[in-house]
Amino acid sequence: MGEEHFWVPPLFFVLLVIYTIAMKLWLVRVNRLFVQQLLSEFDGDGVPTVTFVLAHPTDETYFFTPTFEVLTRSPYVAQHELKIRLLVLSKGKYVGRGDERTFEMEAVCNMYNVLCTIMDEPYTQEGPQFWDTEQIATQVEDFLKQHESQVVITFDQYGADSDPNHISTFHAVNSLKEKMPDLRIWALRTYGVLTTYSAPFALTRATVARPSATTFTFSSTNRNSRLHVSSWTWKTPFHTFFSSYSYANSYLCL
Repeated sequence: MGEEHFWVPPLFFVLLVIYTIAMKLWLVRVNRLFVQQLLSEFDGDGVPTVTFVLAHPTDETYFFTPTFEVLTRSPYVAQHELKIRLLVLSKGKYVGRGDERTFEMEAVCNMYNVLCTIMDEPYTQEGPQFWDTEQIATQVEDFLKQHESQVVITFDQYGADSDPNHISTFHAVNSLKEKMPDLRIWALRTYGVLTTYSAPFALTRATVARPSATTFTFSSTNRNSRLHVSSWTWKTPFHTFFSSYSYANSYLCL
């Protein structure tokens, strides 16, 4: 009986190691397919440009880090000379530190070699209210046409965390489909209440939910969060560790 109890733990750890290795190898394939599917969205004319349309500084860190990591490290992206732009609709003045958050946002963009534009309009001030989507849509449309961007990555209709600014961002971008029928929109799938803080489940789901971009640790999100000094608190490392968005981004292609 003693030997049976002795051998159970090693068997468990062996199976855990096998699962971890298999998962990491599979996620490499998932990321490769993510990049290939994204590149297939472009028609081949001009420089392929993808634009992230987000609501606030820190959105790119707390919700989209796996996507930035995959895109900026992929040899396929470098080979096709994909240009990545980021349009942030507000400076994040709700806590009164908009200028600081702007500089921090630019630091993240410089690290990823991403072209960053931050708006500061009266109708897109950070806060617990919904924005005027018609005005936002006009600004976003002008930006996309100016930079000949064919693909947009943004939030879905639930805004990742039900933030009204995130939700307004989605509706503004989605409304452009009528004016820009060739526009491709990739909307970040919002995790449910239980999945939001269940990273293993999120990574497992990413193996079948396509397209998905993944990272196997929270270190990149934690590193990026430390660049946002003005909004960093003692709770931030715990949030980045447990949040599923630190590990996996799955998208709905519209």
